[in-house]
Amino acid sequence: MLGRIKAIQDQSIEWLMQAPSSRQGLVEKATHRSARVAYAIARDLASGMIGMHAMSLVFTTILSVVPLLALSFSILRYFNVQNQFLPMIEHFLLPMGEKGAEINQTILSFVDNVKVGVLGALGLVFLLYTVISLVHKIENAFNSIWYVARSRSLARRFSNYLSLIFVGPIIIVAAISIASGVLESQFVTELTLIEPFGMLFFLFASVMPSLVVIVVFAFFYVLIPNTKVHASSAMIGGLVAGIVWQVVGEAFTTFVVSSARYDVIYSGFAVGIVGLLWLYASWLVLLLGSAIAFYVQNDNYITRELNVKGSPKQIEQLALQIMLKIAHHQEVIGKPIKQNELETMRGVPGVLVRDVINTLLKGQLIVDALVDGECFVLARSSDLIYASDILRLVREDDSARSKGQFSKLANEQVALIDDFVEQSLSNKSLRALLQA
Repeated sequence: MLGRIKAIQDQSIEWLMQAPSSRQGLVEKATHRSARVAYAIARDLASGMIGMHAMSLVFTTILSVVPLLALSFSILRYFNVQNQFLPMIEHFLLPMGEKGAEINQTILSFVDNVKVGVLGALGLVFLLYTVISLVHKIENAFNSIWYVARSRSLARRFSNYLSLIFVGPIIIVAAISIASGVLESQFVTELTLIEPFGMLFFLFASVMPSLVVIVVFAFFYVLIPNTKVHASSAMIGGLVAGIVWQVVGEAFTTFVVSSARYDVIYSGFAVGIVGLLWLYASWLVLLLGSAIAFYVQNDNYITRELNVKGSPKQIEQLALQIMLKIAHHQEVIGKPIKQNELETMRGVPGVLVRDVINTLLKGQLIVDALVDGECFVLARSSDLIYASDILRLVREDDSARSKGQFSKLANEQVALIDDFVEQSLSNKSLRALLQA
């Protein structure tokens, strides 16, 4: 019986590992892709990676939430629209019930006590540093989920983060004001008196908070990772995360209502503990949606195991293939190649391609073109890069992972292989291979 169950389990996983076929119908293909993404998400959750990022962000949020809100409210007060920002905070804390209202009042009192105008230069710098560190930690978490090896440069980080911090609250309030103005206009008011427009308007108003959450999540997934995120993938991730966030909010409200005994146990600490749990759940859902968007966009990253390692032969073949593709795009097509184009090799896991690309970057055979996301060009002309250079780099990188001491005989045999590769391929340039 156990053997049969294991056989069915292996067959199911084998089916999940197969990419959707063009012969499948639309519904079958959508079901297959959804099952593959669900498997990858379950695998990542089991590994604890997303959970650790969520816990790290909870700690950083506690340190940064008051400075962030103080800075945002200072900007909004300048335009006298700070009161329109308050419902967003209340909506976020709504699942916590009475404890959420208590936390909301405490945060607002802290914010009122922080006077940005009288902090002085040193205090303002510290305030900005605290806020920027939160945004940077969020970017690192998203980059880890999207397998992005590098963060934004210091200059881009500073400009992008400050734009998000200063302009973001103004855009949000402007959007809320415009939406409120349209909904409260005389035309819309008269239209709601006519059926079925009145019912449709009521339904739209009831789902509006959920739609706002979905759009905000999708906006985060496009903006924060230091890579190109397709709007369609971000919307799918935002849709799933928004629905899950609503469900988790309802469950958390039920938990808070039924946890009166925790007030007796933890006394005054109960509010803080409930706040930490809700922060953790919120970050977990947000990161979960980002992971869904990633796997929807990068289907070839869905593998049986989280850490995929290729054989030495496969790594060498992959390195040569990547270098040939980069050279072809640069010297034949005339533009850098995007990383996602390199990662779409049929039958090759995307994470394996990314590992080889990182090795080539560290070995300075390729460089980041720094245009239009992650694009790569050769570090030098293709007639100055030889096949032996490529193979030597990936072989040394692979052997560097082992720190053990080997016998003289073993070292001699490996040296013979290295000498053979060097003599055979030292005169075969990348350009010659490309023209062959």
